[in-house]
Amino acid sequence: MSLALTLLGDSCSGIPGQRFEANLARIVARILERNAPADALLYLGDHVYGYTDDEPTLRAQWDHFLEHEFRPLDERYPRVLHIAGNHDANTPISAAFCEARMPIPPVARNRKGLNYVIDLGGAEIVVISTCDLANRGFAAVDMDWLAEALHSLSAPIRLVAGHYPFHAVNGYEEVPKWVFPADQCMQAWRLFREAGVKAYLCSHIIAFDVQVHEDIVQLCSGGAGTEFGPDGVMGNGEFRHFVTVTVSSERLAFEAIDENGRVRESGSHSFTPRSRLPSAAGTR
Repeated sequence: MSLALTLLGDSCSGIPGQRFEANLARIVARILERNAPADALLYLGDHVYGYTDDEPTLRAQWDHFLEHEFRPLDERYPRVLHIAGNHDANTPISAAFCEARMPIPPVARNRKGLNYVIDLGGAEIVVISTCDLANRGFAAVDMDWLAEALHSLSAPIRLVAGHYPFHAVNGYEEVPKWVFPADQCMQAWRLFREAGVKAYLCSHIIAFDVQVHEDIVQLCSGGAGTEFGPDGVMGNGEFRHFVTVTVSSERLAFEAIDENGRVRESGSHSFTPRSRLPSAAGTR
């Protein structure tokens, strides 16, 4: 079997009339026009402009994003998974508001705050919150919860989705502003490898990027509308986009489609065959 996904992230929107709203609207239109079949859509974080603890402001931004900007996608896809980004959850107050408003499917399991696991037939996706609430939402992860969640997996296709990349994208290596510390990256990648994870899906860097480390794909898609890239702009050669991904036990294939509907990058990775996947504790 295979799993078909649509990925996008980093709009930093929720404010009517600003340029990020217009940028996101073009991406949404291209997704709807393409009408590619998918089992789920993953929004990889930074839904709203955020960076405030003022609840009326947060409420207005989340209302506008979910009820107007995102509604056509919510109506189009059978399953939508939301991942918290640093614009969404950067203090205890904003994280609590994000947790209350961000739609997390009621069938989610192993839930802890903004962390949860979703079953999609023959696939499982571990969604991790990567935002340090004590440090402006910069990169951090609950490794104990992650290890426990990964240990529970039993499906043939296993993915993890978060906001911050573990491996630096486009040379943006500042820790923890753009990427996880090296020791956390090594620990997470070891856990992924031991659990049979096929790919880590993320955003945060305003770019499209694919890397493979130890037969695990890191795919970054941060082009859904914001202009808050490194140094305040989108990097040279980057483009606003969304991504379609098809993943099976044997192969991951992707296309990055820009705001004009043009496929800008595509490719695939074939996984090294394994004799068997580790099983969830107590299931076999």
